[in-house]
Amino acid sequence: NYFGHFLLTGLLIGQLTKTTESRIVSLSSIAHKSGKIDFDNLNSEKKYARMTAYSQSKLACLMFSFELQRRLEASKSQTISVAAHPGVSNTNLSRHIPKWLELILKPLFMLTIHEPKEAAKPTLLAALGPEVKGGQYFGPKGYREMNGLAGEAFIAGRAKNEQVAKKLWEESERLTGNTYL
Repeated sequence: NYFGHFLLTGLLIGQLTKTTESRIVSLSSIAHKSGKIDFDNLNSEKKYARMTAYSQSKLACLMFSFELQRRLEASKSQTISVAAHPGVSNTNLSRHIPKWLELILKPLFMLTIHEPKEAAKPTLLAALGPEVKGGQYFGPKGYREMNGLAGEAFIAGRAKNEQVAKKLWEESERLTGNTYL
């Protein structure tokens, strides 16, 4: 969920920075709010818990987006880095929820989810919006950012930690073998 963003961006960065008005959009989640970067278990190799790993990866994606923007600015690049999250949508991601829990939660989900075409709109705004600036984060503006019209999203305080973001970048370079910016 995270290292793919980091590596693909590194492989494409040369072309992206040569392209006029280019943007790099990283996908995060409202789950970033409960995420914590655990450098001792960054790949969940020592201990794996599905939601802990997912939340960490989505926090990492958001932190990466902000650190990438800082590095692009420092290199005087015109390319910008932004992030987005879809909210909660009726996709096949729910296939990982145990059936008994899905039955219990289904009535609640029906009140808070939106269709996939609506969930795609924050990402489209990040990628194509005419007023978008580097370092912004987009998501649905409805109830708890689960659904609604696309706009700027809430950023958890820990996602703004520049020291952790820098260390995450350095670890990502080491683990992927790809160094850039």
